[in-house]
Amino acid sequence: TGECDSPTCGHLTGKEGRKTMGQFIIVSFGLLVVVLSLRGTRADHHCPPSWASYNEFCYMVYNRSVTWNNAERFCLQQQPDCHLASIHSKPEAAFIVGLVYHGASSGSSVWIGMNDPEKRHAWQW
Repeated sequence: TGECDSPTCGHLTGKEGRKTMGQFIIVSFGLLVVVLSLRGTRADHHCPPSWASYNEFCYMVYNRSVTWNNAERFCLQQQPDCHLASIHSKPEAAFIVGLVYHGASSGSSVWIGMNDPEKRHAWQW
């Protein structure tokens, strides 16, 4: 189905993590892609201005150079349930790539929710 439903989903190591990351390159500084969780049915939700809707979530490319931790803090300042984007399907990844392509400065890198807090090449959402 393309959905992320295995027990190891979102937890990648070494080459597997780098391969799966595809166009999302994690660097010390970058742009950030923000995802905001919305409640309710698909028919009755609306995203704030300048945010894009996909599968009951709202996404925004925020063009500002910050660290991963500051990017996540920025998300939480927007709304308590707002976080860096976590990608759970190929269609969602394609949607986010399109947003980044059209919304980010040329040649920029982006932050997503995947992180390696212990610096062991064990990526997790």
